[in-house]
Amino acid sequence: MHGAVALKRLPGVVDISLAVELGATIRQALKSEDRAGYVLAYADTVQQAQAVCREVSQRLVLETA
Repeated sequence: MHGAVALKRLPGVVDISLAVELGATIRQALKSEDRAGYVLAYADTVQQAQAVCREVSQRLVLETA
């Protein structure tokens, strides 16, 4: 995972976490327990918090090979 430290400094970002081991397969999350990680954000509105999360997910780099 590259860029998490810088992304944590974005306004509204509280935390970014990815809980998978090197070499693990990340599958689609069908229920909450399946999630490989999260972005926790705050803002004045739900829409603004969602926008912060979208920005992080678009800018975060996961190296796959």
